Amino acid sequence: MVCITLRPLLLVGRRFGLGFERAIHLSSSRKMPMVRVATNLPDKDVPANFEERLTDILADSMKKPKARIAVEVMAGQRITHGASRNPVVIIKIEAIGAMSPEDNIRHTQKVTELCQETLKLPKDKVVISFYDLKPTHVGNNGTTVAAATL
Repeated sequence: MVCITLRPLLLVGRRFGLGFERAIHLSSSRKMPMVRVATNLPDKDVPANFEERLTDILADSMKKPKARIAVEVMAGQRITHGASRNPVVIIKIEAIGAMSPEDNIRHTQKVTELCQETLKLPKDKVVISFYDLKPTHVGNNGTTVAAATL
């Protein structure tokens, strides 16, 4: 069981030329989820605390500190879904290594429930895409995440 748990850390370490301790640091603290929410709903229909609630849900689901999660909401966008201008939300979640097929199902369920409750959208009008980013492709604090862990 320990080998299964440690294998992803070792692969991250090998892939980026990191020692085991650095791989653990990268895997546990450097996953910086970035979330973009676009909707054709007017801004007045998006609760003022939507970003905070989404941050809370993702912090719990992704097991990440709230301070690492960035959420951008763009309301009032010109968006169609299925050739219709009916209300819809399109959410893009980017993170470093915080996703797996099983994780994404859990994230999708929780985020969809929030959108149903707060935005009053049906399930089929909540579209979520997940992007697993490389640490070499994310910059923060004047460097890349990969370089910051060296």
